[in-house]
Amino acid sequence: MDWLKLNSKDILRGSLARSDNVTQLVWIKLLAMANETRDRDGYLRYKKGEPYSLDFISTICNVEKNQLEIAIDDFMDDIRDGHPRVEYAEDGSLKLNNWSKYQNAPVLDEVSPRLRAAIENQPSTKKTYTKEQREEMARIGAYHNPASAKKGIEKREFEDSIKESNKRLRNKGAE
Repeated sequence: MDWLKLNSKDILRGSLARSDNVTQLVWIKLLAMANETRDRDGYLRYKKGEPYSLDFISTICNVEKNQLEIAIDDFMDDIRDGHPRVEYAEDGSLKLNNWSKYQNAPVLDEVSPRLRAAIENQPSTKKTYTKEQREEMARIGAYHNPASAKKGIEKREFEDSIKESNKRLRNKGAE
């Protein structure tokens, strides 16, 4: 799914309007991340029982981890419809409450049981990566894109080779 509903009133005049730009950006990126998960259920995780780490989320949001933690605290203090904007689930996943308010997918409860079973059992078309691969991709800024990961690795190897060359040149100059 590429599209996501965004409540402009909330950002322009609601509780987010009183927030700083970093907090607003984090909220929009959390919505986008939740929209990209396989289950699209408002949980930020790779799969049930395997939540996104705060380091990974901060990398995707392009903010420092402490800025992300401050934003999450703000969202936990922002009570909407009797629930905080976000909370941690039992498995450690960050859960965006009232997700159905923000998603643009059809509600499965309105679908026939047979069709719902077919949708839920449909295999994922996305490539799956190990936890280590995902952490490395987040570290180099690949964001689950193998082409970007390759570029990131090539760039890092290139930078390392330049550092090594400079080191050798300095050592020759010292002799």
